[in-house]
Amino acid sequence: MKKRKAAWIDSEGLIHHPTDEPNFVKLYYEHLSFVVGLAKNDHLILYKLLSFMGYDHSIFVDVGMKRAIAVDLNLKTYKVVEQAIKRIVDANIFAKKGLRHYVVNPHLLAKGDWQSIKKMQNDGIKGIKFNLEYQSNGVKFTVDVE
Repeated sequence: MKKRKAAWIDSEGLIHHPTDEPNFVKLYYEHLSFVVGLAKNDHLILYKLLSFMGYDHSIFVDVGMKRAIAVDLNLKTYKVVEQAIKRIVDANIFAKKGLRHYVVNPHLLAKGDWQSIKKMQNDGIKGIKFNLEYQSNGVKFTVDVE
């Protein structure tokens, strides 16, 4: 079969891509069971923050961004956003790398080409190793920060 340069649809209506997997922002629903405990605002804030995620899985969050998210979501204060970010970090969805710098767990949320994401899942990102362990009662996530 000839290698194609663009995505195409076959006679059965299936979409094919020229690489193993196209560029994407992906949410791994199979690993998201532990997120269910997040409050409604936490989910909304998480989705807003993800729109700022780079291909290196970094998100830089300053007070201006927190205020903008609070206004956009009709929250009383940006402190609600700060509290949600803390819960998101506590849930191992994000890891705090430095002042205003967060790294997104690539086992749960990913952006970019599949090979890069797989490498991040296996090797870690910016000195942060995200661990995924399947157990009989579910999935356990841990984060090791250098």
